[in-house]
Amino acid sequence: MSDALSDGTSVSKSSRHPQVEIENSTTFEDVLNISLDTLWRMSWDNRTWKIRGDDHDTVRLVGYESSWSDSSGGSEEYFEPFRFNGQQTVDGVLYNVYDLWDARVLIEDGVTVIFKKRDLGKVSEGENSQPDFWYKWGTVKENETSVFGKVRDSYDQDGDTITYSIDTTYQDGWLFDIDSSTGELTWKVAPDYEVPNSVNTNGITDFTGVDDNQMRHYNNYQVRVIGNDGSGESNATKTQDLWIEVKNIPDYEGYDASNKIPFFKDMWGQETQFIDDATDQSVKIKGFDLDFDELTWEITGMYAWGKESSDGWGRVKRLTSLQKLQKMIRVNKLI
Repeated sequence: MSDALSDGTSVSKSSRHPQVEIENSTTFEDVLNISLDTLWRMSWDNRTWKIRGDDHDTVRLVGYESSWSDSSGGSEEYFEPFRFNGQQTVDGVLYNVYDLWDARVLIEDGVTVIFKKRDLGKVSEGENSQPDFWYKWGTVKENETSVFGKVRDSYDQDGDTITYSIDTTYQDGWLFDIDSSTGELTWKVAPDYEVPNSVNTNGITDFTGVDDNQMRHYNNYQVRVIGNDGSGESNATKTQDLWIEVKNIPDYEGYDASNKIPFFKDMWGQETQFIDDATDQSVKIKGFDLDFDELTWEITGMYAWGKESSDGWGRVKRLTSLQKLQKMIRVNKLI
């Protein structure tokens, strides 16, 4: 099966390896229009097409369009455009990738491609589709300026370019900068877990004696990112409220980041003995160190329930109690 454009350029069509090659590309000045229906009809078992050409050529990806009559006798229309999805190199040729549902069109880099809804003339005056965008959540550590990276994905049905900004009047927005093109959020000053300055602190500057739960609360930040499609319509913007929790990392004097922190756990097995009112009790504890350093052990206290139920939980501090505890617990280490 074969066809030709208005200047006689040959267009070959195939079911298994569909490809359009624009020959004599230095003189070709026609416009190639491709709809999703055309791709479906020309290739029933392969949904990927390649188009070769250069900067003299133009391809209009006109997407998918349908219309129907509703129950009241009115007319309804639906249009879905292709979306740009990066670049791909095939057999040494660099292509720009455009996707629509199960169809993919690879167009050689350099060819002018018209694929956005507004550029195709499918948007009426005063009409606009609200943009949308998403971030990929990630761990945010103190002493680093990075947050969640660039916007993970964005979409504007009209094909408008989305620009990003921060609502500096909302919560902790004044603490951040943003790349207007990529949406990448960064701290103006890297956060310090021990000295947070979120709105949750209510102006507190001395955190001496603040417990762990409250410090985690103080290290939660909120920022509102605004995406704007530039259309000027009432629905031209979309906001995303981000919750950022700063994680504490060991940064005390003498801390060696290259040294892995040891850890241990109770081993509940046959060697563990807990008998009510027994004089001797035992529990086996295994310690692990990924640097294979030898571990040493010290019992510094015990958290236990009081004699009476009204006593509640408390820490054993008396030396005699710790000495008894030393005799009662057999500690085994694993190096």
